[in-house]
Amino acid sequence: MFESFIITLREGAEAALAVGLIVITLRKSGRSALFPWVLGGLSLAILGSVIGAWGLSKLPINQELFEGSLMLAAAFLVGTTVVWMWRTARRFSEQLRAKVESLTDASASERAWSNWQAGAGLAAFTFLMVFREGVETAVFL
Repeated sequence: MFESFIITLREGAEAALAVGLIVITLRKSGRSALFPWVLGGLSLAILGSVIGAWGLSKLPINQELFEGSLMLAAAFLVGTTVVWMWRTARRFSEQLRAKVESLTDASASERAWSNWQAGAGLAAFTFLMVFREGVETAVFL
């Protein structure tokens, strides 16, 4: 039970950090009108994670083989995540901000179409960032 709490807390904190950085970047750049797109991507990611976890639990599988394979995959993912975070942790915030700014950057003449494009890009970006954490939670649990 405690292990499940720690896994869920860690993955939730990672997702909250990513969404928080996106929102802060939008607020600082004066693009607060795009917040609903971020919330839409977040909502879809949560829904997708729940559906994925439910579907994963319903698969008819050999329990021992499945658990062993997932444990090996989880160990690999944790190891590669540790190495990745070690290399990129200092630059993660800047990289995320740069990605959000590149998705939302447009001149005034392109605003109408670019707001829709920027919103869709932000929704997809938010979805992928949060859905990845949801899938990791489902796999680790």
